Amino acid sequence: MMIRVSLFIAGLLLLPALVFAGKNPQDYPLKVHILQQNWSSHNVRYNEYRATGRGNLWDGDTVHAFDFSYDCTFGLTRTARNLPYPGKWKKNDLRLDVLASEIGKNEKYHECELKTLVHPGVYIVGGGGISEMSQEDYKAWKKKRENDQQQ
Repeated sequence: MMIRVSLFIAGLLLLPALVFAGKNPQDYPLKVHILQQNWSSHNVRYNEYRATGRGNLWDGDTVHAFDFSYDCTFGLTRTARNLPYPGKWKKNDLRLDVLASEIGKNEKYHECELKTLVHPGVYIVGGGGISEMSQEDYKAWKKKRENDQQQ
């Protein structure tokens, strides 16, 4: 009986090391941009963060809007344009794992699973809100924007 209790306690002590160990951003090929987030619960005492939101998901040159919810031990934040979260599908179009670096610690990452609903279009931020644009309109808008910047 005492051995079982000792093994259980040892397992609990090793759990944080196992959760944060071995997370390599190279294994997360997707770029996840969080555009909007709404907290539904935030309990710092118990490290519980629950939220819903909207973002864009880049897979190579392809981008899609997605809605998400999560219940994790840390909170995600809106991402800067050039600093997306690395992500990978756990279950295509339904469950997405993202990595967030631990502040002040090199190569230490937290993983959070997002429940997702992927849209055919792309979210655009502007005019005080977020709207969805079709893929065709997005490509035309992006091309026009790139041409305007070159002039």
